[in-house]
Amino acid sequence: MIRRGIFQGDSLSPLWFCLAINPLSDILNSCNYGFNIRINKQRENRISHLLYMDDIKIYASTQNQLTNLLNLTEQFSGDIGMSFGIEKCKTQAIRKGVFHQVPHITQNKEIIEAQERNDTYKYLGFCQSSHINHTKTKTQLKDQYVARLKLILKTQLNGKNLMKAVNTFCVPLLTYSFGVIKWSKTDLENLNIATRKIFTQYRRHHPKSSIERFSLPRQNGGRGFQNLENLYQRQISDLKKYFLKRAERNEMFRTITRADLNHTPLNLSNTEEIHTPHTIDKIISGLKQKQLHGKFYKDLEENHVNKKMSLIWLKKSSLYAETEGFVFAIQDQVINTKNYRKYIIKDPNIKNDCCRLCKAKPETIQHIISSCSILAQTDYKARHDNAAKIIHKELATLMNLIEDTTPYYTYIPSPFLENNKYKLYWDRTILTDLNITANRPDIILIKKHTNEAILIDIAIPNTNNIIQTYDTKISKYLQLSIEMKSMLNLKKISILPLVISNVGVVPNSLVENLKSLHLNDSIIVKIQKAVLLGTCHIVRKFLEQSDHVSQIRLAPVGQSSVGHFSCDARINGR
Repeated sequence: MIRRGIFQGDSLSPLWFCLAINPLSDILNSCNYGFNIRINKQRENRISHLLYMDDIKIYASTQNQLTNLLNLTEQFSGDIGMSFGIEKCKTQAIRKGVFHQVPHITQNKEIIEAQERNDTYKYLGFCQSSHINHTKTKTQLKDQYVARLKLILKTQLNGKNLMKAVNTFCVPLLTYSFGVIKWSKTDLENLNIATRKIFTQYRRHHPKSSIERFSLPRQNGGRGFQNLENLYQRQISDLKKYFLKRAERNEMFRTITRADLNHTPLNLSNTEEIHTPHTIDKIISGLKQKQLHGKFYKDLEENHVNKKMSLIWLKKSSLYAETEGFVFAIQDQVINTKNYRKYIIKDPNIKNDCCRLCKAKPETIQHIISSCSILAQTDYKARHDNAAKIIHKELATLMNLIEDTTPYYTYIPSPFLENNKYKLYWDRTILTDLNITANRPDIILIKKHTNEAILIDIAIPNTNNIIQTYDTKISKYLQLSIEMKSMLNLKKISILPLVISNVGVVPNSLVENLKSLHLNDSIIVKIQKAVLLGTCHIVRKFLEQSDHVSQIRLAPVGQSSVGHFSCDARINGR
């Protein structure tokens, strides 16, 4: 049998305790003792106590009243079988806002000590005396917040879970104080900045990445950090609306509302000043106005783009937080390319912005991830093949051609698979009577039972080239489809380009074409993840190799060169 105590994790135990202790509040209110709240020297209301669970603070106008209230509290505690912890109690005397030293109180042969002038007591988590020291409390909260944040950033949580941990373990430490402690707009802005700086120190965020995206929800293309300034405004607004609404029907709330002449962050006496947080639409609208950071969001608004699927990787891909931060930097176009250094940050040392490898075109982030001729047959092909492997493996599994459970990056597609209903070709050259150059699609699926065939080709272009690439793929394999239909005596042959941008933007055509292959939306997350990891790997390798080559060329004779440090993108699944 449970005889005493509130048990952690038990939802019924606190309810029982509240039901048992609630009558104490009625008893204290009915005794006509307490502290008189006055407004303009006129008595408005009386308050006898504050009670939250087992924390009670008793108010009295005189020493005798305080003793009587203590007796009632102790008697009630004994009646319900609750011990009255006198050793934890202290008294404090405040007259006209000034501290007064008073003698100790003897209660039931036990001494309740009086507080000294500089003593504080903790009530509901805040150290108090005649007032709350807001500056000291904010400093303590900031230090605890930073300590918790660094503790989480030392873990190897993926990007989504890392931000969830920050929002549930660090942020509530601050939000608990909103409405009690006075935070200025500057305080909260500095905390937001400090958060991003610490993320940068732990390689979880690029220092030049979009500020807005760091705080946007993940379903809206952000990293999901709860902006502290918005949280503060929302909580102040909600609390103020609550007090003002209750004041319409409750005398105590009406008195508190009139008495709060900017004594609290709510400033309840000013009924017109209610701050509202910035809406997500307003933040995104402002973001679109930016030349670099807004480009990605402008691309998402194109008619041919599936916005929801383009952002689904943020909720389901489980990328490492470091890799996720690097993806955001690429999408925000703040990678340290020659073009970025010359035209954006105006580096006077960069006279020529031509690519360090091919020397042919400007070294933009778009050039690095999709257009450099030196990388075409190596890194771009590896990224393309990883995406194609996912599709081949899913098709082969769906059609009972294989029972392979290996991840895509270790999967080796068989050149030819066949059963009673299907034939599946991988990267197979098709010989025809006519000399056709484009005769090697990535995947060919032949449905023997319906006498149909599908030519599947995968492409990973820049976002602005999605439509052009799709149309090019159709026209590229049109002649081959005509020849194959005639040669194999097929009823129908289809060309299905599967196009996804190199930064994970998903066109509507990809969703529709995958559905026509009877592949569900979950495969899009796998393809996105493979493409984004490939893109990160390409950019890191490009910058590392280029810097290394430059240092070798500049190193004096007899002096070794040291390569630029950069962590690999962890291609194998993360």
